[in-house]
Amino acid sequence: MNDFECHITIKGQREQIKKAVELLGNGWTFSCIDGDPVYGDKILCYATNHFSSEDVAKSLVVSAVNELNWLKCHGFSDLDVMRAKIEEVVFDVRYDNATKD
Repeated sequence: MNDFECHITIKGQREQIKKAVELLGNGWTFSCIDGDPVYGDKILCYATNHFSSEDVAKSLVVSAVNELNWLKCHGFSDLDVMRAKIEEVVFDVRYDNATKD
């Protein structure tokens, strides 16, 4: 079974982006990191989702980006979509003994 991991990179005010991602629904989750491997030392936020079909992933990523851009024009002025990416997961092992901070 294929798995496609989708990320939308968003800059702006963290709490506003979190609320916008929550409004997307459909399994989209919010995360935020300090120091992006591509964009460098800055805090960026992400909407992330997983899909089993590449076609569905493409369609729903485009839909989510469009909705985020619509929200930007309707009260969520402090968010900017920087990137949308779909990756095919070829290997993913999670270890139960890893500690969570």
